[in-house]
Amino acid sequence: MKITFIEPKGAFEGFSFGWLNKMPMVGIVYLATILKHRGHEVEVRKESVKAIDCSKLDCDVLCISIMTSTARRGYWFASQYKRYNPKGKVIIGGVHATFLPQEAAKYADHVLVGEADSIITDIVEGKYKEKIIYGKKCEDLDELPFPDFSLIKDLKLPMPHTPISTSRGCPFNCKFCSVTSMFGRQYRFRSPENIVDEIISSKHRNLFFYDDNFGALNSRTKEILTRMAELKLDIPWKAQARTEVVNDNKLLNLMVKTHCRYLCIGFESINPKTLEAYNKSQKLEGVKRSIKVLHDFGIKIHGMFVFGSDEDDKKVIKDTVDFCNTMDIESPQFSILTPLPGSALYSELESQGRIFSKNWKLYDCHHAVFTPRNMSAYELQKRVMEAVSRLYWITRRGIKFFFKDFGSSVSILSKCLKWERQNSRYLAYLRSLMNKSKPLPKANVLPSMIIHKR
Repeated sequence: MKITFIEPKGAFEGFSFGWLNKMPMVGIVYLATILKHRGHEVEVRKESVKAIDCSKLDCDVLCISIMTSTARRGYWFASQYKRYNPKGKVIIGGVHATFLPQEAAKYADHVLVGEADSIITDIVEGKYKEKIIYGKKCEDLDELPFPDFSLIKDLKLPMPHTPISTSRGCPFNCKFCSVTSMFGRQYRFRSPENIVDEIISSKHRNLFFYDDNFGALNSRTKEILTRMAELKLDIPWKAQARTEVVNDNKLLNLMVKTHCRYLCIGFESINPKTLEAYNKSQKLEGVKRSIKVLHDFGIKIHGMFVFGSDEDDKKVIKDTVDFCNTMDIESPQFSILTPLPGSALYSELESQGRIFSKNWKLYDCHHAVFTPRNMSAYELQKRVMEAVSRLYWITRRGIKFFFKDFGSSVSILSKCLKWERQNSRYLAYLRSLMNKSKPLPKANVLPSMIIHKR
């Protein structure tokens, strides 16, 4: 059987480093690899790698994985595929489909809710007849095959950064995050032996540990890095982690020894009240200490901040720019608080009637789609955009970054200009909402207010 997986492209790829946006989602590569081992003819199409012509999709089953920001694009692919292949089967899964399965079911023969590793083969082979199918958590991650990235059509290997997923789940419950709802509040880990075997199995230029918190269990992380050091795996790597990673000097020494180049850390805010509102379980003092300690060990920081909480005002955004410069964070990332389906934030803002757009294209953490408490949506949008530009150009830290990483700096600045040009109508709409005497629109408006034509 011929099976094609599609990872749709969002309307806007964001202001963060290009390598963060260009890596493939590992989940669909796992599923594709499972089906390949079953004997099926499988390929993965990543739209950001090469445009996809639906009239030329030669497959019996089309599987589409969607996030909220790519949902509408995924539905379009499903409709176009059915237009050219009316007898073909469409399966839609991913985080957005998991939390809004009834919506996804309008475009698919089957909707996968949750993890599908254990049931993807039976669904593709027609053993399930239900429209909405609920997956089961994979309890033993070592049972999964190593993801075969050669299945991604037109992707050159080795990739600039090879993603490796070593765990699922998260015990934290950050208000704006849907990871816990998707994968559960209990960590599930792959064994260090299994992880290192995957690293050895193919060539890599750089590694990126995809886990939301690579340092979730220090003893396990140290075992992975110890094995890498013993085998002299001289591969630079990056990972996501929390501020608590700096509490273990032995772990930090192993990170340095195994060539950790960057840690991506969700600082989220310098406003203590916002950290508390986000349920972040960290303090500003811990944020500052983590930055200093990582710099002392020579590890660079990709620091991520989110603006728009009910505790934030316009001054917080300006102060955060100054904070990033003072603390010399190598590559700050500024995002707009986004009520993603499946998160506690979505439920709260929805119940309060504060979400004014459900145009899913806008749910990319770079568009204001709800009414903040201490500023208008337009002010939030505009000030964050100005802050990104200021971060990477006007400030001393920005000029330093420009000379150290000219390519990334120019890319980020050009994206800022491109975003404002493409979204002029949306900015005008947000400006109109500042007139409080004008009632907020219903949640399902703005079907085409953003000018990202497809």
